Amino acid sequence: MIYITGDTHGDMNRIVRFGERMETSQEDIMIILGDVDLNYYGDSRDRRNKEKVANLPITLFCIHGNHERRPTTIVEYKLQEWNGGKVWVEEAYPNILFAKDGEIYDIAGMKTIVIGGAYSVDKFYRLSKGYNWFEDEQPSDEIKAYVEKQLSNNDWNVDVVLSHTVPYDYRPVDLLLAKETFGKKTIRSVKTSDAKLFLIKLQQEDGKSYSSIHTIRGVLRPAFQMAVDDDILVKNPFGFQLAGVLVNDAVTREAISKDQMRKFLKFVHDDVVYCKYYEVVYILFHTGMRISEFCGLTLKDIDLENRTINIDHQLQRTSDMRYIIETTKTDAGTEYYQSRRMWHRCFRQSLRIEIHRKWRKP
Repeated sequence: MIYITGDTHGDMNRIVRFGERMETSQEDIMIILGDVDLNYYGDSRDRRNKEKVANLPITLFCIHGNHERRPTTIVEYKLQEWNGGKVWVEEAYPNILFAKDGEIYDIAGMKTIVIGGAYSVDKFYRLSKGYNWFEDEQPSDEIKAYVEKQLSNNDWNVDVVLSHTVPYDYRPVDLLLAKETFGKKTIRSVKTSDAKLFLIKLQQEDGKSYSSIHTIRGVLRPAFQMAVDDDILVKNPFGFQLAGVLVNDAVTREAISKDQMRKFLKFVHDDVVYCKYYEVVYILFHTGMRISEFCGLTLKDIDLENRTINIDHQLQRTSDMRYIIETTKTDAGTEYYQSRRMWHRCFRQSLRIEIHRKWRKP
């Protein structure tokens, strides 16, 4: 059997749980499409994550992402043959394979080429926060040439392309700036009016959507904030509200109907795998809590007698895989669910399950 999943970011516990639930064998393959993050820290934390899956009866076939080290930079990795192509493997972890970009593999009878790597849209944010950023995140010219050579040798005919990257027509912000007059300005000379005119030009002349410009501003603002923090600038020129400058042409998301919600809840309730999450999903639907806010709840936040929930913090995972408590995105504060008996019942059930789990621990 072949399974496929996206970024794991070092969370190998879910891979282990999946393998145990599906009763996988060594012949099974789990394809992870980049940012596996088994080579993120470069220390014992990476080894601990690898050891979690080292004895799992499944072969992990990993594509290179952009938030992890390349195996070519790690001395323990050696090339070996696998399914018609070459993979990077550590002797200590023979079931964890990292694909070599440009190699063509035979996977279930399909010619499968791998092209890993990507541009980090959060590059400047990561740098400003001191998180890991890898300069070789994107394929080098040498890798690109090898990919093209491999495709040419196969008449540009493959069945599957495994990749971690974004669509072809995406242009990273630093490449976009290179051709813009705005991009030639020095950081010290950029004023708020320059920033506004640049974004207006992107919408009115270049035809970029509000959401695309929002993403571009999301990269530039933390970059200029670094200049403010280092006393190069007094004020962040991108610190203004975008909605006051551009026309918001973003499509409004439609909430699901009550009938759709009931059908979804019935599916969760009746499913043998997902039924254990029914109370949680019910609470999220009927309170409007974000998942991070629900995960951040503690016993002292839930008053079953007065039927109130105090929501003033949330659980977040940082880019370097640490869990932290932060304030909520809004100042909603205490949420009331008085007279909602089902919510009350769901909270009681969830608390009983959690207490039962704690008592079962050795």
